[in-house]
Amino acid sequence: MGQLSDAVISDDRRALQVAGHLVGFIHKHGDAYYDGENTFPEPLLQQWRKLAVELEPYTTGQSTDTALFQTIFAAQLKDGNDYNVTNELMARWLAAVRLPTNVNVHMFLEKFEQPDEMYADLVEIRDTIKRVCNGRRFATTTTGYMGLVPAETELGDIVSVLLGGQVPFILRKRHDHYILVGEAYIHGIMNGESMGNPDLQSFTIR
Repeated sequence: MGQLSDAVISDDRRALQVAGHLVGFIHKHGDAYYDGENTFPEPLLQQWRKLAVELEPYTTGQSTDTALFQTIFAAQLKDGNDYNVTNELMARWLAAVRLPTNVNVHMFLEKFEQPDEMYADLVEIRDTIKRVCNGRRFATTTTGYMGLVPAETELGDIVSVLLGGQVPFILRKRHDHYILVGEAYIHGIMNGESMGNPDLQSFTIR
C-alpha cells in the first residue's frame, strides 16, 4: 500500500486507520479483461467506450475518446518517458474500436496506404492494452470520472485517495470498516491532479 501519512494500526494489528479523500462511488463498470487470447479485444473496448461516452464532455476538458485512450494506457510510460501517441495513431485506434465486432482488424488495415506500419502500431497498442488491463475492468464514478479498476470491483465501491498513497484505491464498506479491493487508475486524479471531495475522511481498513 506504500507510505500512508498519519496511519494508525490497531492494537490487535488487524486494522489500519488512515485519512483520505472520497473521490466518488463506482457507478457503472464493464466486463473485466483477462489476458488469454492473442486477438485484439475490439468487442470489449467497444463496450467500455459506450460507458465512456456517457461522460461527454469529460471533466478534464478532453473528449471522452481521448480520455478513454489515455485511461486504457493508464498513463503508461514508455522507455522512461511519457507515452506520447500521435493524433493519427489515436485516430487509427479509435477507428478500430468503432468497428463492428464482426470486422477483422487485418481487413480494416488494408484500407490504409501503409498497412504494415499501421499494423505494427496497432500490435503495440494491443500488447500494451493486454498488459495494462489484465485483471482489470473499465469503470465510471458517480462524480464523472473514468478509470481502470480491479476486476473484483463492484458497483457502489468507494474510490478514495489515501494520504501518502501514490494512486487511488478502491474500498468496500463492510459494517464498521472497509476492505481494500485494490489500486486503481482514475483519469484526472492521478499525481495529485484532483482530490475530489476536499474534506478528509477517516477510513478503517481491515
